[in-house]
Amino acid sequence: MKKLLLLLLSSALLTPTLAQQKMLTLEDVYHPEKRLSVEGSIPIGFRWLKDGEHYLQRVDRSAPLVRINALSGERRPLFEADQMEGAFKKLPGLQESEARLAARGSFSLSPDESGVFVYLKNDIFYYNFAGRHAVRLTNSSALEKEADFSPDGKKVAFVRDNNLYVVDVEKGRERQLTKDGSPKRLNGLLDWVYQEEVYGRGDYRAFWWSPDSTRLAFLQLDEAGVPTF
Repeated sequence: MKKLLLLLLSSALLTPTLAQQKMLTLEDVYHPEKRLSVEGSIPIGFRWLKDGEHYLQRVDRSAPLVRINALSGERRPLFEADQMEGAFKKLPGLQESEARLAARGSFSLSPDESGVFVYLKNDIFYYNFAGRHAVRLTNSSALEKEADFSPDGKKVAFVRDNNLYVVDVEKGRERQLTKDGSPKRLNGLLDWVYQEEVYGRGDYRAFWWSPDSTRLAFLQLDEAGVPTF
C-alpha cells in the first residue's frame, strides 16, 4: 500500500509539470522558417582523460583540442598551437601552411597522454607536449591507414598497401610485418562488408595490440574469389 501511495503522489506531482509544457504543432516541426530546432550540437573529438576529471573536446573541426574540467567547466588548450606549429616548421619537407594545418588536424592521443600522432601529407607525425618537438614517423607516397598506439605508447602500428607495419616512436625505425598484401589480400584491414555489417560502421581496423605491447594479432581477408562490383 505504501509503494502504491508513493507512486500516486509521484504521478500527481509530475502531472502539472507535464501539463505546462508546450505541445508541438505541425508548424513547429515542418515549417521551413518557424520550425523549432531540436538537433542541438554534437561534441567533436570527445574523450575522457585518465584523471577522470577532465575531458577533451574540439569546439569546431578547425580548432585545436580543448581540455575541460567536468566540474568547473574551466577550459584550457591541450597544447599551444603556435608551439606545435613551430615544432613542425623545423621538420624538412614541410611548408609553413602544412605546419599550421598540423595543429588543427586529426589527432590520436598517446596512452600516457604525453603526446599525439598526426596525419599529415598522407604520413604519420608525432608531437611530444613536454619536449615540444615533432618527429616524422613515416615518409612514403602510399597512404597509411588505421594507425594505433601500442598500450605503452612507444610504437605505432598501421596498414600501408594492405600490409601491416609498426614504427618506433622514439627512434623512428619502421618494420614491415606482412609482405603478401594486395588488392585481394587485406592484412589488418577490413573490407567494406565487414566494417559495414559486422564490426561496426566506419571501423576498418582489423589488428589488435597485446596488453604488453610486444605482439599484434590481425585478421587477414582473402578476397581472391570475390568479383569486383
